[in-house]
Amino acid sequence: MGCGVVGVLPRQEVSTRESLGLTIELLEGCRNRGEDGTGLLLYGHGLFDQLFHLEKWFGSAYEIPKGLYDFNLSNSSQLLLGHTRYATHGVITEQNIHPVWASWDNPKKGREINLFLVMNGEISFTDRWVESAEARGINLHESTIDTTGCAGFILEKYLDQRDLGGALTEFYRQAFPFGGFSILGFLIDGDEPHFFYIREGMRPLHAAQIHGIQVFVSETKPLTTLGINYDQIEVVPPGSIGIYSLTDETWERFDMNKILRGRASRGECSFEYAYFQEPNSIMHGKSMDQIRADFGKAACKEHPPVSDKSEQRIVVSPVPKSGISAANGYAEQALRDGYDVHLEGIVLRRGSATTRSFLGDGTSEIVHRLKRKFELNPQGAKDAVVINVDDSIVRGNVSAWINKMERGAGAKEVRFVSAWPPIIGPCFAGIAIDVGEPLAEIVEKHEPSDLAEDHRPLEKKLRDGYVHEEFGKTQFDDVAYVSPSAVQSVLEKVIPKERDFCTGCFTGLYSYISPMNIHGKPYKYKKWLDEFIKLNGVEMPEVSDQGAPPDSTEILEEVKAAK
Repeated sequence: MGCGVVGVLPRQEVSTRESLGLTIELLEGCRNRGEDGTGLLLYGHGLFDQLFHLEKWFGSAYEIPKGLYDFNLSNSSQLLLGHTRYATHGVITEQNIHPVWASWDNPKKGREINLFLVMNGEISFTDRWVESAEARGINLHESTIDTTGCAGFILEKYLDQRDLGGALTEFYRQAFPFGGFSILGFLIDGDEPHFFYIREGMRPLHAAQIHGIQVFVSETKPLTTLGINYDQIEVVPPGSIGIYSLTDETWERFDMNKILRGRASRGECSFEYAYFQEPNSIMHGKSMDQIRADFGKAACKEHPPVSDKSEQRIVVSPVPKSGISAANGYAEQALRDGYDVHLEGIVLRRGSATTRSFLGDGTSEIVHRLKRKFELNPQGAKDAVVINVDDSIVRGNVSAWINKMERGAGAKEVRFVSAWPPIIGPCFAGIAIDVGEPLAEIVEKHEPSDLAEDHRPLEKKLRDGYVHEEFGKTQFDDVAYVSPSAVQSVLEKVIPKERDFCTGCFTGLYSYISPMNIHGKPYKYKKWLDEFIKLNGVEMPEVSDQGAPPDSTEILEEVKAAK
């Protein structure tokens, strides 16, 4: 998932109503990371005459059921977990909204153990953990997603060891090669409640104190919106586990890079910087807005607006909201290079809808979102060379719709510049990107490494035009992608090169083992991942299609046949 996770550890004197309000504000601040569904776990003695209350609903955090506030929330709560979800794995059902719940009950001993998880990320091959947990008698409460498998695995190991630290480190050992994850969780074993976090490095996680309340959240924007200075925000270290005893009010922390032989943390997801985080979020001391502007500058250097600087009226337009920073950077560089670019000529306006259009379920839903999302300023497009700067081109639906609108408004030329290299591979670590029509047919004809270096086949497809099932014939006067080397140069200024990034979506080489390369396809850092698996006794999954997007089925079948 590109989801948002929130954890709140209130002080005893803070009422549940106050801490609930804070949690909702943090979740709403993560709305860009998901609004398919929102979930909350509230824990506290005497809370609704029970130890915990689990609430789930479809939609964003502000759509919280009104009935929840009708309870007596004047008592103090001890913990809240929250999650806002985009469904990249599993269908959108109430059971699959986080927090997921795993429980084990032994009536003879009168003992019940409950485990709750919220996760930002994705881990492949967790179906084997589901089967094992259910065989052990663990109740997974009808959830069918990868996070459920993680909860089942952790609870099963806890039953074996009666040691939460041991269970979490074993989970990390077995999960690390197969995806990216930031997890917040809560274990209730009788009168021993424990909160914990796990971060391997690919997905973000931050911590801060708000009026003495310890909080954890996916990105910095929700915190700075509430008035927290950036220098008061801590980045949860990659490769770390933390366990907090609510009884003793003490922390126990584990550095998995030291515990496990072999490298046990990886670089961040590069697509977080291109698209998912809000532009006013900060990573490593630099704002997303500035990083994306640097992507736009790099795109302008590689693909200037026009060949003739005297050409009349050049308008640079961002596509969509997440492309504003890149478009501003492109325009700034173009002005510096002597082009007559209209900075005020933003052709597309973001409407009231905030839904991520590329995550729609099918073309018809995507088109519906696009029509709600974008409004055209006709005066900006008429008789202009319109250069649309997009943060990335995933399926081509957005660009096709914009092309149709701008040509209808009298644009002289419609050009597209992507401030991100071509998306040539699906993500199996938490972002719902997969190459779709009309670009998939081009991707499938080329080796990923070849297409990563030479974008011309994809650019030609968009320039020559294709028949879109909703918009009809569509084509562009020019299409250009920024190069992978330019993107990596920008990223290396943000974080030291040795930390690296996962670039699987635009290089085809993943920094983890996915359903695609488990069958022999190449993956990044193969040597050290193979060494990690060997040294740490990782159980390799059997051949499985679990986690593979529908478009990948044929590819997987071909690989199996070849094997």
